[in-house]
Amino acid sequence: MIRLPGSTTTHVAERPLRYGWVALLIGASLPCTQVALAQHGKAPHQHGHAELLIVAQSSQLQIQLRSPAANITGFEEIAQSPQQQRAVNRAKQILLTKNLFKPEPSDCESDSIDADFSSLDSGAEHHAEHEDDHDQDHDENHADVIVTYNYTCKRVAELESITTQLLTNFPSITQLNAQWVIGSRQGATTLDNSRDKIQIR
Repeated sequence: MIRLPGSTTTHVAERPLRYGWVALLIGASLPCTQVALAQHGKAPHQHGHAELLIVAQSSQLQIQLRSPAANITGFEEIAQSPQQQRAVNRAKQILLTKNLFKPEPSDCESDSIDADFSSLDSGAEHHAEHEDDHDQDHDENHADVIVTYNYTCKRVAELESITTQLLTNFPSITQLNAQWVIGSRQGATTLDNSRDKIQIR
């Protein structure tokens, strides 16, 4: 299986995810792809922009969203006011749903969702206080929301497209940069509010 270290089979798990794009491939035998993704590196933190990485091997499909928290809730600090907490709760309700992405052919089943809301929610689990700053996915000035969606598919090698409702639900995301590695196929595209489907070629 392609799975982040420490993930569980529970459908929804809120946890801090410290792993970058390349960690999605840990345990997978895709050496050329690992090199390509390592060269890409971590995407810059830019408001209005968000990143998707789509990786598939065997029967496993994984989609990871990384977005500045401001795109999701309108702010980038621990929620303080009732209004901010409602914004966090709304974001969770939308992001932690099985139908946010629709792979086609539609023979994929959602296994689990791993999410990191620790930059916004004071009730979320945190890592130890003395972590190396270089290992953190975000700092207090540039908070990211990271959500990983895990699927099992009967015909993952035949995957043709993935449609997402992200841009409809979060209009502050004006540009969604997607990369994919599906078997031997690799590619990238950009979605906006007029285009919500990733064509896998």
